[in-house]
Amino acid sequence: MNPILATFAAAALVSGAAVACAARAPAEESSAFRQGPGLFAIAAQAEAIVIAEIVRVGADAFDARIVERLHGDAVEETISVQKSDFLPTEPRWAPYAAGQRLVLFLSKSADDGRWRNVGKSGEGELPVDAAYVYLTGHFVEGLSVERFQTIGAEIASQRVTRAEFVDAIEGLDDCFTLDDEPPTQRCDDETLQAYAARSPLHLYLARGAGALSRPRD
Repeated sequence: MNPILATFAAAALVSGAAVACAARAPAEESSAFRQGPGLFAIAAQAEAIVIAEIVRVGADAFDARIVERLHGDAVEETISVQKSDFLPTEPRWAPYAAGQRLVLFLSKSADDGRWRNVGKSGEGELPVDAAYVYLTGHFVEGLSVERFQTIGAEIASQRVTRAEFVDAIEGLDDCFTLDDEPPTQRCDDETLQAYAARSPLHLYLARGAGALSRPRD
C-alpha cells in the first residue's frame, strides 16, 4: 500500500474508537452516530452524488428535483428514489416531505431501474439547508455534535458548510477513480496530503480512502 494511504488507514483504525464511544450516546441522539459504511465507502459505491429537493412523496419512494450534481452525469432532472430503510430504534430525523433538500448518494437498481440511496440505514442521504450539510449517520473526528433546529426538525448531528462539503466530494472525485472497484488513487501524494489538510471532513474522507482504495500505478 502507498505509505500515504497506509498512514490514513492506520489513523482510521484509531478514530474508530471515537465512533464506538459516540455510539454509546443517549438514545435520542443515537441516530447522529449510527455505525455503518464510512462516507468514503458510500461515495465509492454511488453511481451519482447529487443535492436534490423532494417535490413529491409516495408510499415507498419520493420524487426529487436535482439542484446540483457533485459526481456522475447520468441523472435526469427529476428522479424517483426509493425511500431509505431506517431502524425502528433510530428513525429518520423527520418524515419525508416536499421541500426537504438532501445530499443523495445514489445507485440504480438492476431489477426495477429505480434509484436507491447507498447504505443500510439512511447513511446515503444527508439533510441540507441553505448553508450547511448535516452528517447524520456518520461521525467525523474533530467536529462537534450539537442540536440544530433546521428544515422543520431538530437534528442532533455534526455539520459542515455546504461549500466545504461540495469541495470535499469534488476533491475526492478528482483524487480517486470512484467508479473503480476498489477505487484507485489518481492524484499524486502531495495533492492528497494537501486535500486531507483542508478540514476534518477532508481528513476523514482521506482516511476512508486509505482503508479501501489502492494506490495509483
